[in-house]
Amino acid sequence: DFSAMKGKALAVNNGSISDTWAQEHQAEYGFEIQRYLNVPDTAQSVQSGRAFAALAETGAMAYLAKTQPSLKVQKIVNLGGAFAFALKPENVELRNQVDAAMECLKHDGTLAALYEKWFGLAPAADSPSVNIVPGYGPAKFEGYDATEHELSCS
Repeated sequence: DFSAMKGKALAVNNGSISDTWAQEHQAEYGFEIQRYLNVPDTAQSVQSGRAFAALAETGAMAYLAKTQPSLKVQKIVNLGGAFAFALKPENVELRNQVDAAMECLKHDGTLAALYEKWFGLAPAADSPSVNIVPGYGPAKFEGYDATEHELSCS
């Protein structure tokens, strides 16, 4: 419960989606924002006592918690992010092929199984690891094509 964060420090990665969320909710919950350059530094701020909690990408934090017993994933917050591959915007055919392959990995449970294997917990039902988004490309980004299509997994 973020209400327990009032007057305490929340560590985030500078410029990340977690940083944006923290800025949007700082007044509501009354926490102080501490910014770090990477996930390990964010987590280390909690281990060293500089921050009360850290907010970062679930997979990275779950992996750190799995490998470092002094850390625990206490709460998962859907910040609306997604996994992405950087491709040239004009290479629509490659984008569609990558997107279709990722949809198949989500559909057959492969991506969820890999997530659980490496991070030590199952992805949430609304996680980008299991949620197939209609169309091609990341929604809300330039170039997104909302055209629905059938899965073509082999």
